[in-house]
Amino acid sequence: VQQSLALGLAAEELGFAGAWVADSHSIFRDAYAVLALLAAQTRRIQIAAGVTVSVTRHPAVLANSWATLHEISAGRAILGIGVGESAVYNLGLRPERLAVLEEKIRVIRALMQGEVVEYGGVEIQMAWSHCEVPIILACSGPKSLQLGGRIADGVLFQVGSTPSFVQYALDNIRQGAEAAGRQLSDLKLYMRVAGAVLADRDQARDEVRGYAAVAAGTMFKTVPREYFDDALWNELDRFKSAYNYTEHGSNEAKHKELLTDR
Repeated sequence: VQQSLALGLAAEELGFAGAWVADSHSIFRDAYAVLALLAAQTRRIQIAAGVTVSVTRHPAVLANSWATLHEISAGRAILGIGVGESAVYNLGLRPERLAVLEEKIRVIRALMQGEVVEYGGVEIQMAWSHCEVPIILACSGPKSLQLGGRIADGVLFQVGSTPSFVQYALDNIRQGAEAAGRQLSDLKLYMRVAGAVLADRDQARDEVRGYAAVAAGTMFKTVPREYFDDALWNELDRFKSAYNYTEHGSNEAKHKELLTDR
């Protein structure tokens, strides 16, 4: 917790735009406790979940948490949300279906604005809340990218940094946005990549290998086969069977050693 807080404070001091906190109960400290500390002890940077999971929390609970963080941070909170990966797999659950996620986002947004919402056959309201927290959808598959373009305030996409993959993501986000009468420029776009600034190139590469493993695993499950050359696809196919979600995102993960430097 103290390390996360120190990093967030350093990010603000160094001029970064925001601090994003991962939400995966089995491998990280509680995201909402850390987010509240950051919201209370910073003054400028945005405070975001990178990302939270609708499978493990009722939408009314999420709405309450984010309206509260909005208040603590004086309007700097950003709700990053996705279908779930390590947070659900480590509970033996499955990622959220997109139709269900879309409905939950509708409910969360309405509750934060103080509206009466029917969900699960029950009318729910948070009469004290009258706020609008930006909702950023984490995506990598074509359908989720299109959903983000259609309903979200922004999209956080994880497709690596190769130009062809980035273009694939932008094309699908644009398609979703246009289906809703919007333009790509109406959305806030975030690209999730890893970086390390070190004098030694090999050491820097090793520092980000654990995160590169996360991106590789996600892309293999979600990005269509046609976007991969045969060599990369075969490499990822071998990699997927060794992936261990209890070491998700860790630079100590054994499965990261299966990645090449390509």
